[in-house]
Amino acid sequence: MEFITKGNNLYQEGKLEEAIASYDEAISHNPEDLKAYVAKGVALEKTGKYEEAIDCYDKAISLDPDSADFYNKKGLALSEIGKCGEAVDCFDKAISLDPNHTKVYCNKAIALNEIGKHQEAVDCCDKAISLDPNDADLYNNKGISLHAMGKYEEAVHCYDKAISLEAEGPGAYVAYLNKCYAFEQIGKYEAGKLEEAIGCLTKANSLYPY
Repeated sequence: MEFITKGNNLYQEGKLEEAIASYDEAISHNPEDLKAYVAKGVALEKTGKYEEAIDCYDKAISLDPDSADFYNKKGLALSEIGKCGEAVDCFDKAISLDPNHTKVYCNKAIALNEIGKHQEAVDCCDKAISLDPNDADLYNNKGISLHAMGKYEEAVHCYDKAISLEAEGPGAYVAYLNKCYAFEQIGKYEAGKLEEAIGCLTKANSLYPY
């Protein structure tokens, strides 16, 4: 634990390469140290070394194949390098291990959107919302999926719900910005919506940088 604690402190200080070296030291002393592999994976992601991070998560999974969190982390790393189909497989495995892991459904929805499976993404968001109806991010993600399907009015309702849950902060900023984009599309066939789009953009700008 000594090297992991040292690595965590270095990570918090932004000294990522030194943190990774400390996690490697922990692994050299105990090649089955789960925490070291996971911590190293997180640090590697911060440096943009996603494939090396995936190797760490694979090692962690081999040591503890029943951890939904490890599959979730691997899925997120795969998403970062554009392997969204493989990421969905990881999220599915995580869900099979922990069906109530709200963030996994959210992460799966984002990956599904990237590969054009927008209705499946909406279904994932709905499942996540049923588990945690007070998370603004879930409504934002559902709105993005609906927007991609051309369901702009439904998307606006999702963004409004997100704003009702988080009136300020990053969730509200994203919701107002997305709502602006939706109103731009609606404005192509309905009068007055472009003005509403401008109002949403103004509100978003007033919130940035949160």
